[in-house]
Amino acid sequence: MFIAVVASVVFASLTTAWAAESADVQQVRDLLYKEQQSFMKGDVEQLVSCYAPDFVGHGWGPDPAIWRVDIVGLDSLRTQYGGSAKKAAAWWARHPEWDGSGEVLHVHVKGDRAIALTKYWGSVPDSTARETLFNTHQTVWLLAKRNGEWKITSFIGGITTDQKVWKMPPDW
Repeated sequence: MFIAVVASVVFASLTTAWAAESADVQQVRDLLYKEQQSFMKGDVEQLVSCYAPDFVGHGWGPDPAIWRVDIVGLDSLRTQYGGSAKKAAAWWARHPEWDGSGEVLHVHVKGDRAIALTKYWGSVPDSTARETLFNTHQTVWLLAKRNGEWKITSFIGGITTDQKVWKMPPDW
């Protein structure tokens, strides 16, 4: 009887821990999707709301030898990354034939810290050149739970990048 009681208490505590971790993983996923949607809409204030005040953004590139610190703090984020978001949103608005999206590939939570990997892709057809440009890149995100809310504390963008061109046959 004692073993059955202990086993049920242990199982109940594990179930609660798994549920809490699952909720945290979902909250991190939701935050990263919110960040992506804010960027694509050019909504700078919503974008900035996803980040911690002491955020640091690292410059991207497939070669770690060229990584750098690009953005430090929310003012820098608002100016640099927010400017890029507005520019990207304007590009996408002018080109409804373009297609792009993203996916949260992995989230790992330990306590009040998390790491996540996202993949973004886009296709940009050019009917004049009779070709389509395909781009993909992955980003690593570091997050922390502060006052019960997940915030992005850092990212390294473009840890992998790929670009391909599909050309239409001349007689297509």
